[in-house]
Formats: sequence, structure tokens, C-alpha cells
Amino acid sequence: MVLDAQASKDVVPSTSFAPMTSLQLLKFSGGQVCGHYEHISKALIWLYWHRFSLETLPHKFRLDSLVVLDMQHSNTRELWKEETKV
Repeated sequence: MVLDAQASKDVVPSTSFAPMTSLQLLKFSGGQVCGHYEHISKALIWLYWHRFSLETLPHKFRLDSLVVLDMQHSNTRELWKEETKV
């Protein structure tokens, strides 16, 4: 699936990804996802997400099958932050 939102401030609801449980390639340029990232397929093998706006990947954004991660020009500085246990 390719979503090109480079020229806009498009916001895609994360629930849009929920029915795509077998999605293996996601190419997303610009734009933002709102909601919970756990709706994005755990079967992703290739994630191309240029200009990702967050500094860390959300904890519930599971990428266990991932082989290729391309996040050029993104704000990401750390993949996952450890959750603080209280």
C-alpha cells in the first residue's frame, strides 16, 4: 500500500489499517497517523515511512516481522522507549 501525503497535512486514522491484517509493505510519505499504532499490520516486512513525525516509535507499534525499515528525513531518534513501571 502506498500513501503519499508529502504535499499536505493529511491525518490518517489508525483504524483504517485494522482490516489489513496481511499488509506486508507500507510506503507512507509525509502525513500523520492518529490513534493507536497497534492497528497497523504485524505482518509488515517492509516499512517505508519518510518524514515520520514522532521522535520514538510508539510502544504498541509491533514490527516483529520487519526486514526493511526506511525512515529517511524523520524525527525518529530512538526506536522504542522502555516503558517506565510504577
